[in-house]
Amino acid sequence: SRITQAFSDLITLNAISLKDLFEARMMILEMVIDHTFKRTPRPDFSKLEKVIEQTKKSSLAGDIPRRIKCAYGFYHELGALTGNSAIMFTVDSQTELVQTFLRYRVADMPAQSLISSREIFLKLLKSGEIEAAKIELRAHMTRVHKNLW
Repeated sequence: SRITQAFSDLITLNAISLKDLFEARMMILEMVIDHTFKRTPRPDFSKLEKVIEQTKKSSLAGDIPRRIKCAYGFYHELGALTGNSAIMFTVDSQTELVQTFLRYRVADMPAQSLISSREIFLKLLKSGEIEAAKIELRAHMTRVHKNLW
């Protein structure tokens, strides 16, 4: 998308650091989690659950292209929980940007770590443990960030 290209150009021009991108991504995703529970006391996590199940299957099968699509789907469905299209476009563009780097390194990241993190995150969300869910997501994204850069 053009938003993704604009972010990419800003990184190339050193106008945005990868550290700033990571922090902005975390802030937005934490806001997404907070807003999800403000919008409705019982969010529908079924689409997120489906993506996590697909992630598990593709990861265990070693299907890297499918695993990357599932990662995009995970963040897309997380953003979609807000019901805000601007947030969805922002989350999607940041995910696309990270995936330009990730697709070359995803095989270096342990599948079981990803699966476990996704399952823990969903369990925490479903039980309404918002702060713990954000901590789990930040821990996962920190592992990915360190592995990529």
